[in-house]
Amino acid sequence: RTVTSAHRICTLSASTRTDLLQRFPHIRPELVTTVLAGPVHAHTPGPERAEGSVLCVGTLCPRKNQLRLIQAHRKLPEALRRAHPLIIAGGRGWGDAAILKEIERTEHVRWAGYVADAGLEALYADAAVIACPSLYEGFGLPALTALQRGIPVLTADRGSLKEVVGDAAVLVDPLSSVSIMEGLEHLLTDTALRTRLRNAGMQQAEQF
Repeated sequence: RTVTSAHRICTLSASTRTDLLQRFPHIRPELVTTVLAGPVHAHTPGPERAEGSVLCVGTLCPRKNQLRLIQAHRKLPEALRRAHPLIIAGGRGWGDAAILKEIERTEHVRWAGYVADAGLEALYADAAVIACPSLYEGFGLPALTALQRGIPVLTADRGSLKEVVGDAAVLVDPLSSVSIMEGLEHLLTDTALRTRLRNAGMQQAEQF
């Protein structure tokens, strides 16, 4: 009823616009406009980091795909896991029992719980890589936040996430923990790749 009565509908991404029109084919396409989201605040990129955490920001739930991310991190060589612990920042959501159990039984993985803005800034500042392997996003603000700060991004090869990062991230199959692991290992061991993605990411972020 809402979309039928709306004078105009705004979506956060072209991907979401496509999904909406597929879900409600009776909507006239010319009434649906994409208005891209953007960074909440302006930020100066920090120094390039070879060390630091793998940071994942998002409510604990199956859609955010933290379970496979934890499993992927556990597959990394011990030295990489120790040097780049996985930190998951986000409040509890739905269907999160298996995620919490996996965190508890996995070394070098920490759940930070819900983190307010000031604490989140500190986590971004300490991150070597931002991991956003979500199964679905309407936009993907954590990925854009990372690009803006010059932090290399690993994300899913689907939906709006590809639209947000363009060619400035490592794309993986979010349904495969092996693909996620290989992407993480590539990012954490390839200095030239991180430098290229840092520069490309900041340019990509300027479009939003």
